[in-house]
Amino acid sequence: MAVADTILRFSGKVRPEPVLERPGVDQDELSREIDVRVDSAVRGDVLSGADWDVVTELLCRRPYTVLSPKSTWAALAERLLVEMAVSDGVSWMLRAEAYQRLMAHPLGGSAAVATAANAADDTGVQSMVGLVSVFDSAVSREATAHVVRHLRHPRTDRAFAGALLACVRKVRDRHFGPAEMAEVGRVITDLLSGGRSHRLASSVAHLLPAHVRGRFGRRTWTAAVRCLGLEDDARRTVTRIVASARVGLPHDGGTLLPALVDEALNAPVFDERLYALFTLYSTPFRAPVARELGTMLRHDRPDAATIASLLEALRVLGGPGERRVVESLLVSRALPGPVRDTAASALGHIPGTSSRTFWRAAIDVALRGLAEGLTSEISVLDRLVYALGMADDLVLLAEVASDARLPHNVRAAARWWHSIPDHIRQSARTAA
Repeated sequence: MAVADTILRFSGKVRPEPVLERPGVDQDELSREIDVRVDSAVRGDVLSGADWDVVTELLCRRPYTVLSPKSTWAALAERLLVEMAVSDGVSWMLRAEAYQRLMAHPLGGSAAVATAANAADDTGVQSMVGLVSVFDSAVSREATAHVVRHLRHPRTDRAFAGALLACVRKVRDRHFGPAEMAEVGRVITDLLSGGRSHRLASSVAHLLPAHVRGRFGRRTWTAAVRCLGLEDDARRTVTRIVASARVGLPHDGGTLLPALVDEALNAPVFDERLYALFTLYSTPFRAPVARELGTMLRHDRPDAATIASLLEALRVLGGPGERRVVESLLVSRALPGPVRDTAASALGHIPGTSSRTFWRAAIDVALRGLAEGLTSEISVLDRLVYALGMADDLVLLAEVASDARLPHNVRAAARWWHSIPDHIRQSARTAA
């Protein structure tokens, strides 16, 4: 149900209540259940993803329920947002859907939007992708204004990336007013100017209204069209992975398997790749696809873009065996910072553990690059802190927080992980 709710929400559902129908509840019982579950959340009990699914679904059934004090809405949103930011897999899907319900709620929506906006402005707060992306389905003027603000004046590169990702749905579903849509068009023009390749920007470009697209120069539009096409190497990669995954299984996955692998690796929009990966994860093809991805990283010599897409796929599909491969890439000075950035982010989600010797070595590699003037290493360090936080290694996070060699924002991120209460940390690791 979590996968279905998440994908249906992405498809354009904006009302607070979930698409899939839940069992009926007596109205008196409904009121009692809301009171009990809201009290549990604000009291600091350990909550599972299923608990958040239930409490937000109940609040949607009674959309004008008054929570007292009024600050209860903000307390719910603040706790849920942190849990969502540090959870993974089904635990994340349940909380992400729950937060979308809160933002769309007629009484609790403004508090949820304000909470996410404050977190997006805090450079110490971490998440899988920029928190601005949480506004993608929120139709309120406030949420839309926050997306435009981060397109114009982002606090960080990750905030800008989150805002651009939110534009896919907000442009598609026409959340922007005329002036805002024109501003999005200007940002896309800047990203594609001079014929540069930017696949996410190109996806947004194709969704813009015709009158905005009409302002693009010929080279800008040519770049938008060209970079959405698939190279022959990308098609061969899909074919190879599918052939390997089918070996030894009683069913070959028909036409669905190659379609999912293609979308998981090559879709220009992060959300589309992620949901294809979640779908693949729930099939018998997860392990054989992951093995082939690991083999390609270990023995082939793909280009940087291909390595990044393989690493991103392993974030969802990989297991302990693939984790060792990702570790080896993170300590390789031969790979550019952006590739190791993706590797560090993936390591935060791949099952298994890494030694503290490895973590310290990976940090040292990034610090050496930073000392040589490679500013991309700051993002690598940020993602290493994210992976350490997802691993709940509070000892190493304390080391990072006190290491004067590291950039301020990296140390602030480590302190943020330390500030998360135990009941929230434990809850985020609990799906059902």
